Amino acid sequence: MTYSYNTSVPATNNNPSTDQPDMLTNTQSINSIIGVDHVSFNTASGGTHQQVTFSSKNTPAAQTDPQSVLYTASGTGSSNALLSFRNAAQIFPISIIKAYARFTFAAPSTVTIQQSFNISSITCASATSPFVINFTTAMATSNYGVFLTPSFGSGSGFIISALTPTTSSLTITVVNGSSNVPSIVSLMIVEL
Repeated sequence: MTYSYNTSVPATNNNPSTDQPDMLTNTQSINSIIGVDHVSFNTASGGTHQQVTFSSKNTPAAQTDPQSVLYTASGTGSSNALLSFRNAAQIFPISIIKAYARFTFAAPSTVTIQQSFNISSITCASATSPFVINFTTAMATSNYGVFLTPSFGSGSGFIISALTPTTSSLTITVVNGSSNVPSIVSLMIVEL
């Protein structure tokens, strides 16, 4: 977006009526700029953010406490913008969580997704089959991290006996010491 703005008005020796058209343009431009990502003037929540839009990828310089900054830069596994937070101590990649699901399993093959983000489906053909987790939006690579927490009704410990990641899905077999599959599974996929 481009906004017109004349920095030389009102001019010291000009009659205000001479500069009025430029001052009106300036006022309209200010109103338009404030309206981008904000609740604009003459509204109950005026001045608050609706969203934050980053128009380019820029890695900021080191910050000095108490300064901090939100920014977007290219991820390491993808050229897509990665939202990050930087303060004097560290850089924290905020948008590394690419998918999440919490689901239940009831033999022989019933999977019920309770909560999910970027998961289109989860299937399991039988109590001895792997879970197949399909992503709504593909990962940039198959080199993502998987955090998994299974919950079993009986038995102790658990084994992830097969983990096959692709960009569009994840196939995983999880059993406990008694070869039982979990009744509840929470998983999170992370990727830079």
